Amino acid sequence: CDVTMVGDPRQVTYHTHNEAKYKKYANGKIEEFIKTECKKPGCIIDKETLNDSYRNNQSICSYSSQLYEEYGETGTKQFAVTGHDGVFLVRPDDVDAYLEEFKPMQLREKRTVKVNDRYAVINMGEAKGLTYDRVLIYPTGTMRSWMKDHSKTLQPKTKSQFYVAITRARYSVGIVFDYDEKISIEGVEKYQ
Repeated sequence: CDVTMVGDPRQVTYHTHNEAKYKKYANGKIEEFIKTECKKPGCIIDKETLNDSYRNNQSICSYSSQLYEEYGETGTKQFAVTGHDGVFLVRPDDVDAYLEEFKPMQLREKRTVKVNDRYAVINMGEAKGLTYDRVLIYPTGTMRSWMKDHSKTLQPKTKSQFYVAITRARYSVGIVFDYDEKISIEGVEKYQ
């Protein structure tokens, strides 16, 4: 009897295992767990077959791939064009207009983050497994620091939450970011 299991080590926002017993496999070490703990012969790890997204367009895949460069760039099988596609910086003063125009799902780290309560909102970790046409992310300070400088380190949980948030959208990701004209972030456009 063959069994196929699918897992994405980039999406470790909640742990569903015995954390005390398997602590060394935390933070997405699924492959290491399988190689060490699964003693039955014939276990094959295939990291290529499902390396394309059916949810996100290529702009979203390319940007989210920057968080986990060790896995390479994710490709896409989603080619729809809507006229507002990709990843965008949205100034705080433009959030209401962006919400009105595109009606994205707002994603935040936790309930204490101020959002526009007239529009739908969910916490980043709770959004895992869900799909929306568009999202608007309220990033943490460390997420914004990483966006400006990829040499900045994100803690594993923060990195996973940001990855999950970005990859919930089919067509566009807005990220609330107080930018000026000098700032340029690879793979991201400015909403104006």
